[in-house]
Amino acid sequence: MAVVTLVNSAGEERKIKAEDTMLYEKSINEGDKVYFDKDNKLEKARNED
Repeated sequence: MAVVTLVNSAGEERKIKAEDTMLYEKSINEGDKVYFDKDNKLEKARNED
C-alpha cells in the first residue's frame, strides 16, 4: 500500500491509500497528473504537451 497525496488546482491536499500494483500497472509516478474516473478509480491523465 502507498499513501498518495493529491493536490487540486486550488492547492487543497487529499491523501488516499492506493495499491502499489495498481500504481505500477497504470504507470502512475510521483508528479503525474491523475483524475478519478466515473467509477471513482484513479487514472493517469494524458500528457497534453
